[in-house]
Amino acid sequence: MVNLLNLGINVFTRVNYYNMKVIHRKLGKEKADGLAHIDSNTIEIDERLKGRYRLEITIHEALHILYPKDSETAIIRKSKRLTKVLWEQGYRKVEK
Repeated sequence: MVNLLNLGINVFTRVNYYNMKVIHRKLGKEKADGLAHIDSNTIEIDERLKGRYRLEITIHEALHILYPKDSETAIIRKSKRLTKVLWEQGYRKVEK
């Protein structure tokens, strides 16, 4: 069993971000795989990403919205750990 507290994630924080919007589009001009817009609770994910990396970037950008005061280093660490746990549990995006 995975203890989320050992991953450095505060599972007891009450967050009011249930309406986080996710936009998938090409982000070539921005030279980024993902973007987080904290003011509008919106994340953008490059639509060309696939597999585990897409999951990691989605988690990474969502963590920026949920924990805007965290450093980039902390966000990277948490997103990699969460991605590892979810990927090992078989979480995948099913393409339509």
